Amino acid sequence: ERNTPRSNYLREVEKRQLAPIPLVIRKEHQANGVYLANRGLGDERVGALISVIDSLPDVDTVDLNNNRLTDEALMPLMLKLQSMPTLTHLDLSFNKIDDSKNDDCALRTLILNGADVDDSEACNLADAISHNKSISTLCLAHNLLGKDENAAKRDKNISTGARGIAS
Repeated sequence: ERNTPRSNYLREVEKRQLAPIPLVIRKEHQANGVYLANRGLGDERVGALISVIDSLPDVDTVDLNNNRLTDEALMPLMLKLQSMPTLTHLDLSFNKIDDSKNDDCALRTLILNGADVDDSEACNLADAISHNKSISTLCLAHNLLGKDENAAKRDKNISTGARGIAS
């Protein structure tokens, strides 16, 4: 009957009929973060974590780099991040980012390396960031930026990631 983040997570895993996996999500020397990079967890397993992530106290870092995530998990994650005022660092690199964005949080660092971000998504991201004045570091290496450059030379109505970010 305890209502701790751990017990809530275990109930969520059981509800989703997943075998719980022993994950160390907080490191003793970095107690204010959730570090699950490079585990290939997928949407379903991360969904169980997302259901309780906002109940973890004082989280300032979430690292879900390289976990095979899609908008199925990323959209609910973005909604949860809005209720986490201490969150300042988010790494979603090497996941498939499409429409997920959050322009109402205190992020200072957003890392989306290799996250399948194309020109139109970069423009949407740039628009969201223009409303979020707290972001000081944005990493977009190894994405699909610039693939629309040739088409944009022929048609000025086509936006490129570079133009969106620059504006």
